[in-house]
Amino acid sequence: MARGISDLRFRGVKGTTGTQASFLQLFNNDHDKVKELDKLVTKDSGFDKTYGVTGQTYSRRVDVDVLNAVAGLGASAHKV
Repeated sequence: MARGISDLRFRGVKGTTGTQASFLQLFNNDHDKVKELDKLVTKDSGFDKTYGVTGQTYSRRVDVDVLNAVAGLGASAHKV
């Protein structure tokens, strides 16, 4: 099932393993500052929501849904 744009969430400031460890280190383990950074980057990127947990398979699953929608649009445009 293809996702609608409203269903998409932003990955946020999480690394490839789904953690914010590097940002915690930069902010001396201040979780509130990392959460605020995540909110600001998400908003500046045009999203309302982030994924709570991300990992190495997150992007592949989301990318497949997005590419399916784009492929469907392309196939329809080709028929026109």
